[in-house]
Amino acid sequence: MTDAPDTTDAPTEMIGIDRVSFSYGSEDAAESLGSMVLGLEDVSLRVSPGECVLLCGPSGCGKSTLLRLINGLVPNFHPGALTGDVTVAGINTSASPLDVTGRRVSTVFQNPRTQFFTSEVRSELAFGPENFGMAPDTIRARLVEAAQRTGIDDLLEANLFRLSGGQKQLVACACAMVVEPKVHLFDEPTSNLSAESVSLLRSVLSDLHASGATMVIAEHRLSYLRGIVDRVVLLDGGGIVREMPAERLWSMSEQERTDLGLRSLYPVTPMRPAVVLHDAGTHDAGTGGGEEGPGASTSDGPADAPSSPGGLELENLRFSYGSHRVLDIPHLRLPRGRVTALVGPNGAGKSTLTRVLVGLERASGVIRLDGRVLRAKERTRLGYVVMQDVHRQLFAADVREELTLGVPADQLDDDRIERILAQHGLAEVVGRHPMSLSGGQKQRLVIAAAQMVDKEVYVFDEPSSGLDYRHLRSTARTIRDLAESGKVVVVVTHDEELLDACADSVVQMRPLAPA
Repeated sequence: MTDAPDTTDAPTEMIGIDRVSFSYGSEDAAESLGSMVLGLEDVSLRVSPGECVLLCGPSGCGKSTLLRLINGLVPNFHPGALTGDVTVAGINTSASPLDVTGRRVSTVFQNPRTQFFTSEVRSELAFGPENFGMAPDTIRARLVEAAQRTGIDDLLEANLFRLSGGQKQLVACACAMVVEPKVHLFDEPTSNLSAESVSLLRSVLSDLHASGATMVIAEHRLSYLRGIVDRVVLLDGGGIVREMPAERLWSMSEQERTDLGLRSLYPVTPMRPAVVLHDAGTHDAGTGGGEEGPGASTSDGPADAPSSPGGLELENLRFSYGSHRVLDIPHLRLPRGRVTALVGPNGAGKSTLTRVLVGLERASGVIRLDGRVLRAKERTRLGYVVMQDVHRQLFAADVREELTLGVPADQLDDDRIERILAQHGLAEVVGRHPMSLSGGQKQRLVIAAAQMVDKEVYVFDEPSSGLDYRHLRSTARTIRDLAESGKVVVVVTHDEELLDACADSVVQMRPLAPA
């Protein structure tokens, strides 16, 4: 179905994709397509110079593959069986060396850590233009401008590996801008960004659009793109199922939007925090709060379920990276039976706190569970964390094995396994290697694995990253079910839609002032 605008007398195309099909696999596998993984099937798309195109659709539908065709990573880095033609700014991307395509196309990946080559922000920003042979004065000028536009000018001397996920995302955006390509690609660019950083990114995208840059954005979080996007392309099952002018998207009813599996078209009103950390006083995430205190929700969010006795209690918890203070929490209680959300700007210490809670980082102070002091090893044994970077949690040879990893053989229940696979939309990929999945599918797999194990404390760090509407709802239901079974459940998120769907109370974290 196509609602595309009239393109009569349209300018020369910047991107041309003609009847492209692609399946992932090795050269050996290419001889037997039955063993390969479909990425795209018979896709044609044209993008004009200066146009901003939004790619939507469920995780695994082909959005990232389409971006990889444009930047030449398919098939030059990701091998497989490719038919059809892809041209960008006059070159054939499948036949051109990656450095040639890289002068014309920049990409901000779903997981920015995978695109870094150095350890420091300043050197990372300079890496691309230095390799393209740009003059030092030009590099310095572009570096300063890109850092200012993305709000990272105070991070230029920082170690990349000490940055939060959202800060890394902004660094990746700045790296893309420094080389001043003809085409900008963004793959889920807001996946780890706070509301403040999303607003900054929107400003960056708006400026790029106004300057005449050509952009293709694959995204689930939609509301911030109003007024920037020109055209919307909806994918499903590896093909384009609908195209429409952006105005048609923003005019959709709620029913039409949810029927298409799209996330909210309008900003979701955030829950008011019950607790503000790095503030004076003692903190209990299970009681007290503002007008919309713990348990408050919108129409189909969580009900006012009482918290169970016990939970995690933190006293005088402090943590630093060298001389940089990250955590200083006099007292905080995280009750059983409720979902406690940690929110706050990028770099506030949210992910650090989650790692401390499950024993992956050692901090000074005391952590009790149901009144009993837990050391780091015990917290690791009793806790489970879904990390922001789920690639670090995939170890098995196929999806089913990954799902059951760590579950004793005598506790495996085939019916339960099938239910969980179906709940998270993974039944059709059960035999695939986890690393062959899309970003959203990997996220759902690790969340499903959390559901399989029996722990006392569950921590989810940005669990809705890369998730479409349907799977955001199923993830929220999983999180709610764990809390309602009496577990301690902590969610770190910038996603207001997820908060609305599953959180009972909100703890807001603020960056600590330098000592």
